[in-house]
Amino acid sequence: MSGHYAIEARSHNILGLWSHNFWVLRHPSGEVMAELHGLATDRMTQRAVAIGTSERHSLRAWHYAVRTYSGEIGVDAYLVDQGPYYKDGQYSKVVIAGDFNQIMPRGVPQLTRYLLSTN
Repeated sequence: MSGHYAIEARSHNILGLWSHNFWVLRHPSGEVMAELHGLATDRMTQRAVAIGTSERHSLRAWHYAVRTYSGEIGVDAYLVDQGPYYKDGQYSKVVIAGDFNQIMPRGVPQLTRYLLSTN
């Protein structure tokens, strides 16, 4: 999908027994622009936990914007230097690809703004 923005579904393998599925927004250059995850979150500390095991934990959307692209996608929360869960060799599937105007209205910024406004 070179030359196009893309939204990918990806799967992070955990010990060969489980997986964590998440979304990636990819730049036409092939670099990761952002990741969107549903992570168990401690309601008191607002920090992600490995596995939600009590009523104190809830599912929350976590958006990680790669610092290099944060201005382009219009999100400045959870800035990272690289996507925290993205690894080469993971199972992935491009769900949609296209130019900026085709992908960004469907992409991470609008979804993230909505999710952050409801938390």
